[in-house]
Amino acid sequence: METIMEKLQNQLDTMQEALAMVQNTFTCINQTRQNMINETPVEMPYKHVVVTKTFINDLDQDTMFMLDIFQAMQENMASAIEICKKIINNHQVP
Repeated sequence: METIMEKLQNQLDTMQEALAMVQNTFTCINQTRQNMINETPVEMPYKHVVVTKTFINDLDQDTMFMLDIFQAMQENMASAIEICKKIINNHQVP
């Protein structure tokens, strides 16, 4: 049977993985934007406007993904807090 500390460790591991996913997503977003700017022909009129519009659309989709991740992290944090409360209650002197 899983102990309270093991449950807490699992919750914290899940949060750490979610944060790594967030960081990776933002890194990919920034790299994609730079690639789009660099690969667009210089002579293209309104180069930055076209790239920015495409980037904003992609960012909107990525933002929704991030919000899902943050919601999952909030749920994991709430579970971790509950586990911590149980640990505290179990170790109080009667």
